[in-house]
Amino acid sequence: MFSFWKTPSGLAALGLIGAATYFLVIEHQQHIFAFLPFLIFLACPLRNMRLSP
Repeated sequence: MFSFWKTPSGLAALGLIGAATYFLVIEHQQHIFAFLPFLIFLACPLRNMRLSP
């Protein structure tokens, strides 16, 4: 099956998404690092759901 992401439009979309992500991380770096400890608590239920039979 032909993937959209390998077309010129898909590569342009990936570049745009990458650039937007880079600038969001650079501009909001303090907010991201302040929220980082809470990601551990948010990851616990997901980990437990994955490990349960």
